[in-house]
Amino acid sequence: MRRLYNFIKRLILLLKNIFYTLLIYITTGKTLNQNLIPPSNLRSKVGPFAHNPYWFQIMGKAHLEVFKTYGDLKAYESVLDVGCGCGLIGGSLTKYLIDGTYEGFDPDKTFIDWCKNNISSKYPNFHFSISEVAQYENPNAKVKSSKFVFPYKAESFDFVIVKSIFTHMLPEGVENYLFEINRVLKTGGRCFITYCLINDDSLKLIQQNKTTWNFKCNKGNYSIISEEAPLQMVAYNESFILELYNRIDLHIEKPIFYGGWRGKTRKDIRQDFIIAIKK
Repeated sequence: MRRLYNFIKRLILLLKNIFYTLLIYITTGKTLNQNLIPPSNLRSKVGPFAHNPYWFQIMGKAHLEVFKTYGDLKAYESVLDVGCGCGLIGGSLTKYLIDGTYEGFDPDKTFIDWCKNNISSKYPNFHFSISEVAQYENPNAKVKSSKFVFPYKAESFDFVIVKSIFTHMLPEGVENYLFEINRVLKTGGRCFITYCLINDDSLKLIQQNKTTWNFKCNKGNYSIISEEAPLQMVAYNESFILELYNRIDLHIEKPIFYGGWRGKTRKDIRQDFIIAIKK
């Protein structure tokens, strides 16, 4: 009976992989690039990708399309990936930023080592570095997120990406990072940042238990899902975030895009995102 169970389990996994391979081919005209897929122990730390490398690549490509469509990202521009992880975004940009440059930083050395060995070695315009900043995974790092200075000169980048970082950060860190993003952006540069935003619509869905995460612990300008692990998942009042953007002088020129965590059908981008420009 156990052999039959294991056989069925492996068969289901195989069918899933075949499905995602076909999905990638149908949507992009390409098959999976195994060289840009990190091992499962790294993928599992950045999302539900441990047993599904195909979904890892699909998510990366979905974000690239968002950057191009809504953020007007060009192939010759300079990009900063804040909290770059193990290359979900970086890997997806390798075939697009032909004449551009990419910088990614993350506090996890295993992520950075893998990206250097597998991405930078093949794409010399892609650079990865370790940041000694305290985040959800490494709370005991040298520098708090509220004091961290991005290791780049002012007005260095055309496009800044912050994916799934502010959903694990408290207000002082978010405010500091927004100031740093504004500092390193060139005039006319854009930033793509994901959040879980609390407004009337999402609050109603939370109360009805229809959201991916239940932000039941209200802390004023933000809410969390767990008192014991406050950085596990953090949502912000939309009005608070908009006030921060206004104070820092980042201009939101497009509507806010609401993601799949609200129970919507869109699953490729689960979090809400804002694209803003530095005037």
